Amino acid sequence: MAKAALIPDTLKAPIKFKDAVGRKFSFPWHLCKTWKGIESLIKERFIYVDVVGPHVQEGHYNIIGPEGEIILPQFWETMISPGWEVSMHMWPMPETPKKEGKEVKPDETLDAYIGHQFAQMGIGQVVDVLPAGRSRLLNRDTQKPK
Repeated sequence: MAKAALIPDTLKAPIKFKDAVGRKFSFPWHLCKTWKGIESLIKERFIYVDVVGPHVQEGHYNIIGPEGEIILPQFWETMISPGWEVSMHMWPMPETPKKEGKEVKPDETLDAYIGHQFAQMGIGQVVDVLPAGRSRLLNRDTQKPK
């Protein structure tokens, strides 16, 4: 352990990284030994990737260690070691709900999107939270107040 501390970071074994679309990279240890470092390397690789790219930019992924464990960002620096092989797994992406034959984008009408998600889960009534802590019940099918 003491001997490993004497080796400069630039000479330590790189991290082997497999991303969510199957590409493989070797990242120099000194650039990815911190979460900030690995995160910026990952985001740079997904700037121009359709569909998945925006989710990566928002951090919707996990890094999986060599034993299959998720390495949480706050523990990255204490868990990772030079020479490790890690992989990236994306979080499940929400399906775009359909409303009256057309697709509804989640950011288009957040209320309709959330109501649709509750309806898909089989919840009969959805509580609509109003300002000042008031709420009202919504009809599951029409999303209109009862």
